[in-house]
Amino acid sequence: MKRLTVILAALVLVFGFVGGAGAYSSFADVKDWTPFKAIWAPNPWLPSSYSYTHDLSFLTETIVDAKYDLDFTNVGWVPWYRAVVEVSFNGGEWITGTVGGKDDEGNLIDHLYFDLADYIGVISTNHELTVTVRVTSLRGLPWTACIKSQTVSGHTAIPLPGALWLFGSGLIALVGLRRRDSRRQRTMLRTALACRRNWV
Repeated sequence: MKRLTVILAALVLVFGFVGGAGAYSSFADVKDWTPFKAIWAPNPWLPSSYSYTHDLSFLTETIVDAKYDLDFTNVGWVPWYRAVVEVSFNGGEWITGTVGGKDDEGNLIDHLYFDLADYIGVISTNHELTVTVRVTSLRGLPWTACIKSQTVSGHTAIPLPGALWLFGSGLIALVGLRRRDSRRQRTMLRTALACRRNWV
């Protein structure tokens, strides 16, 4: 019985370790706009919006989670303006964020982060993500918001290797056979002892 307990505990540890440590793989697709991508305050002459499509065809497994980062950190102008930026993913609704200036703790607001949970199904199907960015209002100098980079990142699920499942199934089958043999031996022993008492 102790040996059976040890084998079952080992199985739980193996499957738990593999399932917990190797079940997910991270990914990221970065568009670097070095030195920067400028989007201007709304006006009739200069662009206040643009679109970019991330090619995610390299992802072969199921996407578990994804997020988006607009990075404005490379330009020293960030403390001197505030821009209301709207972002649309794959033609969906506009999501609003404010960049520039400082927060209540004195930190520069130089990133905008977005959770892409609602778009995972579309990304997995089309293997691409089209992002449209526009400035709806901007005050302060130099009348342009400057993006350093934009990144889509997240995790994909990694299926456990078939060989591992076969190995585990085989061990479980061996444990079952051993238990059945043990029961059979105990039954035969009890029968033999009973016969001996009756004989005596």
